[in-house]
Amino acid sequence: MDGTVLGVDKTINLGEMYLTSTVLKNQALLRNDTGESHIFFSPSFLHGKSDFETYNAFFSQIASQFTDEEIENMVVGSDEETAIRKSLRRSFPGVTQIVCTLHLKKNVTDYLKNMVGVNVQDRKSVLNTLFGDEGITQADNSVVLDERIKHATDIISEKASGFQPYFEKRMLPILKDHVNYPSRVKNVDAHWTNNNAESVNNIMKIGTNWKQKNISDLIDILQSIVSSQYKDAKRALIEFGRGNFKLASSYMHHRVSIDAWCQETETEQQAIFRKFFKDKGITKLTVRSTNGKITIPKTPSGGKNPHQRKRMRAERSQTRTK
Repeated sequence: MDGTVLGVDKTINLGEMYLTSTVLKNQALLRNDTGESHIFFSPSFLHGKSDFETYNAFFSQIASQFTDEEIENMVVGSDEETAIRKSLRRSFPGVTQIVCTLHLKKNVTDYLKNMVGVNVQDRKSVLNTLFGDEGITQADNSVVLDERIKHATDIISEKASGFQPYFEKRMLPILKDHVNYPSRVKNVDAHWTNNNAESVNNIMKIGTNWKQKNISDLIDILQSIVSSQYKDAKRALIEFGRGNFKLASSYMHHRVSIDAWCQETETEQQAIFRKFFKDKGITKLTVRSTNGKITIPKTPSGGKNPHQRKRMRAERSQTRTK
């Protein structure tokens, strides 16, 4: 799973219900035109309320499909909506949560401008200490993080003292635990945004022609979107990338020729498709053979002889003098 992030976003203005969708990058499928992973519409939820109990009913159903170890390795991203984040913590104990930096920047900017009345230049200075290349979110270890927090606190005290309570009580814990930590420990981009989930929700709005729909119509539109993405996946599997998507290299062993596919029964085709989707791929600690039959641990100096420092083809092995 950028490390891969399971993005969560709520859509409004679809009708009498809200839609909360989850999305992730399906690393088994790559776009033919860009090589980017397919943004996959994952479990979604139509609901009337947006409180903790409502979200908990949804997220607990998703969490039940994962082991404790899988949850601990997951990263789930959202905006700042309190009910969503609280429910994620309850349903996915031990999961790493990341918050969209685009929303954070907007909220900080709005607070500085409208609640404190900070001028443009000083707002830029504060934002830079939080989100810039030398800011809190970009710190690559705990020592640097502490130094940057102190620097940010000094700048805020000097240029935006009215922002200090909001920064310390609200913003700093989020920046430390839900932006910087996932970046340092889970290999997630420190500039992560929830654009993937929002783009899928935008597809949903286009499907409704930007008009409010009743529940049955919304369900039909959702079904159409989900069916379409599974058709894309099937084409990549049996047509070798002739459609919009192709299989990533580590999933090529799942390929099936059209002739072979047509000779399978419907039950056998479903089994092939399920096996493909259950394949979790390789981790950063393993290497898989091209035919997918062998997966072995990856070693930091794999293929090198003792004391070899250069790349394998550029240096002969040497024996150290005793």
